[in-house]
Amino acid sequence: MSPNPPSLQIQYCYRPIRTAARPEPPVSACRDVDPDCSRIFYLSPQDRKNNLNESMDYRISSRCYKKDFLHFAIKRCPSTCAFCCKLPQFDCSDGSFLLLPF
Repeated sequence: MSPNPPSLQIQYCYRPIRTAARPEPPVSACRDVDPDCSRIFYLSPQDRKNNLNESMDYRISSRCYKKDFLHFAIKRCPSTCAFCCKLPQFDCSDGSFLLLPF
């Protein structure tokens, strides 16, 4: 396992804001379960700083999308890997919302 994998532009759980891909819901909407998420899914200080800028694409560790880590990333590190939308509380398929025909 390389100590510092490259970062990638967010590919899931995002919406375009102007020209930037930003997490939806925001990463502050959920919490990591594992205290080592930021170490396992390392993101450079520059990427973390850029992620605060709403006009820039949000970046995450490429490890978040790797097959061997994906399930762990969703279940244990949803905030670090910007997978909040994959959590049950953000999943609309449970019938919590009424769809009205227009």
